[in-house]
Amino acid sequence: MTLNKYILLLTLLSFLGLSCTGDGYRLDTIPDTTPPSTSIIYPVAGQIVSGETIIQVSATDNQEIDSVTFFVNGARIGSSESANDHIYSIAWNTESNEFIEDEFHSISVKATDNSQNFYRTPSIQVKIDNTDNESPSGTILYPYTGQTVSGIVNITVDASDNNYISSASYYINNQLKGYNTEPPFVYAWNTDIEEDDLQYSIYVILTDANENSATLGPISVTVNNNIPADITFPVGAITFPPAGSVLSDIVEIQVTASDDRGIANVEFFIDGSLESTDSNEPYAYSWDTGTASEDEEHIIAVIVSDHSDNRASFTPIAVIVDNEDPGDGLPPVVTITQPAAGQSVTGTVSIQVLAIDETAMDQVDFMINGTLEYSDDTEPYTYDWDSQSAEDDQDHIISVTGYDLSGNSTPSQPITVYVDNFDNEFPQGEILTPFPGQILNGTVTIEILATDNNAIDYVSISIDGSEITQLSNYPYTYSWDTSNNSEDEYHVLSVTITDQSENTFFIPPITVFINNDPPEDASPPTIIITNPLSGQIVSGLISFSAFAQDNVAIQHIEFFVDGTSVGTMNESPYQIDWDTTQLENNSQHTLGAEATDTSGNMTIAQPILITVNNE
Repeated sequence: MTLNKYILLLTLLSFLGLSCTGDGYRLDTIPDTTPPSTSIIYPVAGQIVSGETIIQVSATDNQEIDSVTFFVNGARIGSSESANDHIYSIAWNTESNEFIEDEFHSISVKATDNSQNFYRTPSIQVKIDNTDNESPSGTILYPYTGQTVSGIVNITVDASDNNYISSASYYINNQLKGYNTEPPFVYAWNTDIEEDDLQYSIYVILTDANENSATLGPISVTVNNNIPADITFPVGAITFPPAGSVLSDIVEIQVTASDDRGIANVEFFIDGSLESTDSNEPYAYSWDTGTASEDEEHIIAVIVSDHSDNRASFTPIAVIVDNEDPGDGLPPVVTITQPAAGQSVTGTVSIQVLAIDETAMDQVDFMINGTLEYSDDTEPYTYDWDSQSAEDDQDHIISVTGYDLSGNSTPSQPITVYVDNFDNEFPQGEILTPFPGQILNGTVTIEILATDNNAIDYVSISIDGSEITQLSNYPYTYSWDTSNNSEDEYHVLSVTITDQSENTFFIPPITVFINNDPPEDASPPTIIITNPLSGQIVSGLISFSAFAQDNVAIQHIEFFVDGTSVGTMNESPYQIDWDTTQLENNSQHTLGAEATDTSGNMTIAQPILITVNNE
């Protein structure tokens, strides 16, 4: 081998981490310093837990996980060394006496790999609720207070519970009338056996499976089974054809009619003669204009009767029959293109119509709720409707009729739009952080979720009834310095959300506990020597390492060989490199370590005995 080739080989071996000393080539080991990746996947932060809860953790490493240790409120509750698809789990008995009911508890885990690299997750807060002390809730949906009722009245209740409702008891004038043990929670009250013209008090008691109860109501209703005589006449109108139309062939006469107790029938008259009777909606009669005299005016009239035989005659209309027109016999095609059916509208609404005829259009009539509002004889056919003149928060019917120059007319398909000019919808929201009952100190971030159908104006945050800030921009967060509030006391955090229409929503307040002066740290740290192992034979330069933790913080770790300090570490990982080559072969040595926390508490690790052999 030439000198140049030998130098090239040595360079390649050096690059690959190979050594050609000794009996052959050796691949130097690269130490693993990468900690595991770990997260708690169940339960989630803020969740309410009970009974035996399975804590699940996802843990992965560039090599292998050695174990996952689980902590509740900083105390170790167990560990797991086996996983199912990288998921480590442990059963946590929340009913144990050491865990306080109806309070939040912190969960954290520490994952350690085979090289003793570890990662500890931030804590999450969960609330324990093993005893059901929550009352059911609900509303009496029907009847409503102040209502006059008669006959069989179905007293209807909407009820819910965190567990389940065991019974709903119905009381009328303080007397138990009936009960249900399963939904739907409805009681049929026969008012025919009650005295008329008196007020009756109704309330319902809901009871859940754990004997928690809630009272709904009372509401007050009046019983009146003496139904008065019907003296209300039907109302309505002839909606098609329009007055003055020129008609031919078969024409469908259309009528709208309504009554407080129902329509019995609609009678259709042509020139005073009864032609048809219709008892079902939609009320209509297909009139064959070929049976009527040509090129003459004819009167269409209707009489509507209700079930009490009250009869109303709607305004008659006059039309002209023309079945022999040699010219234009085709009606126009008329469609409302804007707004869309079912759309919510505000302010001035541009109603746009597409009207087409084989000859030429004369005009388009625009009607709102059956009343003629405007006529347009120039294309494009539009009408700017001021929706503020209509009743708010209601549906309104838009219809148009197109006329061509021959007098043919076509009504469009009517559409319904919803007028909403005034924002009366309240915003919504919730307090995301802090949690109810949480113990706070220092500066705490208050985070509010706020939404509205239009836009949020501001979010007001108050502590103990005094406003501390108004937030106008998203995200709605505020840094609260708790040191300005009284120590070791509960404080009420309340929030209101106001939208740009001055609708205000009150988020249910929460209470938190301020503790900025924690008790003196009297808990010493824990420490173990993790490398080397007791009884191990070592040689060369070894990693002398220890694991330590404290309820507050570790200040430093000091390492000893045969009682002599060989190094101090202030940060994790706590390890030093110890050179054993200066020691006598086959000699035994005692390794020790000492941990000191930030409060001066000190713990000495269990010493180990090792043997040095560098031969």
